[in-house]
Amino acid sequence: MACQGALQHGVATGLLNIPQAAITEELGISAAGLAWSSAVSCFCLGGLGGAKAASSIADARGRKALLGLCGVVCTASGVAQYISGTLATSGRAGAALTALLVARVISGLGCGMATVGVPLYLGEVAPVHLRGAFGSLNQLAICAGIVVTQVLAVLLLPIAHWRHVVGFAAVLGLSQLLALPFMPESPRWCVSKGKLQQAEAALKALRGVGADAAKELKELQAELGAEAGAPDAYSVPGLLADASLRLPLTIALVLSIGQQWSGINAVFFYSTGFFQAAGLSNPALGSLLASGVNLLAMVLAVPLMESVGRKKLLLLGTQGMLGAGVLLCSVLAAKAASLTLLPAPLLNGLSVLAILAFVSAFEVGPGPIPWQIGGEIFPEAPRASAMSLAATVNWLCNAAIGLSFPVMQRALGPLAFLPFCAVLFAWTQFTRRYVPETKGKSVGEVGEELAAIAAGGKPLD
Repeated sequence: MACQGALQHGVATGLLNIPQAAITEELGISAAGLAWSSAVSCFCLGGLGGAKAASSIADARGRKALLGLCGVVCTASGVAQYISGTLATSGRAGAALTALLVARVISGLGCGMATVGVPLYLGEVAPVHLRGAFGSLNQLAICAGIVVTQVLAVLLLPIAHWRHVVGFAAVLGLSQLLALPFMPESPRWCVSKGKLQQAEAALKALRGVGADAAKELKELQAELGAEAGAPDAYSVPGLLADASLRLPLTIALVLSIGQQWSGINAVFFYSTGFFQAAGLSNPALGSLLASGVNLLAMVLAVPLMESVGRKKLLLLGTQGMLGAGVLLCSVLAAKAASLTLLPAPLLNGLSVLAILAFVSAFEVGPGPIPWQIGGEIFPEAPRASAMSLAATVNWLCNAAIGLSFPVMQRALGPLAFLPFCAVLFAWTQFTRRYVPETKGKSVGEVGEELAAIAAGGKPLD
């Protein structure tokens, strides 16, 4: 139930990919122009606002209230997107484009809240031994949302207007709201606010029959009591001023930047164009194939979070993406230079393989871990604010990629992925040096290791 906000995020991410040709033709705009790139990236600008507002709502009203508000906003975005399509059918292209831009900002607002609320909630309701698997559910739901919206587009576009595809967000938003009464509040938040009876009731609902909710409640009280004296909530200047939070905050921000500047959303935003250039007769099916492989890789990665560990998976993923990115650049450069050492069909096949390997490696670690690590490296008091700041930076980087990648393609041509490869190389080195393994450790234990790393020590393997 909690993951429906993340599912909505995935739907919004892939929403305009396959319907791109139908929408741009009816609105009379170019898929390579500013109007369309604005429609793609203004979603991210809304995400900035949602992520920034999320921490104050989560701290003051609770994690459940934040997820409920996300459902309301996403429902409104679906309605607005449907109205945009309706305006287009009546020949009012300018009004339709304006409505689509507004709807995408609203959608981003709701999804921005979800990027803070879903991993925050999952991290706080999960038992320690399943925290990694629970955290992975956020990214799994995003992957599923991308597949759902692309399947919907492939099925509906031949027989229905594109407004029925983009309006699907309203159905998901209503589903979120219907599920909300069945979700318990975060026990950790309840304890932090002194609502002990509500915390115990939430633990009983979450852990099921036979669980010792009273014992876990005492452990939560003891853990939060050890943080006594910290502010109830942190502002951004407060986060930056606290010396003990500088390294964990740097880690969270670097992972958020790396996730977006790895190039993954360049693939998801513009994959139809990639597959068209690769010579596929139906690029939409190519996009669906990439999303399906992406989802399958995430499903396989979920159990590895607890058996292998976060850091090893993160390194495996960044190095895998780097290798796939180098392969993609090499193949595209060979095609552009019209090298005849390899036949064109083989080069096209290698470019498709490189894209599929790129998205698969992303889901091994770079996809899920940046969202969930905030719940494992920050104490209770600054957690929501720190995760909100990291999500805000994530959305800002996402918007930058959505706006700049078409320009990068025109400027760099077949080498457009080289800047992403440089980011992946730097991300790998940073992870090796500064990111601790959090598997099976309490927040306090991770905090002690972070303090040692900040003092010049090395992360424990």
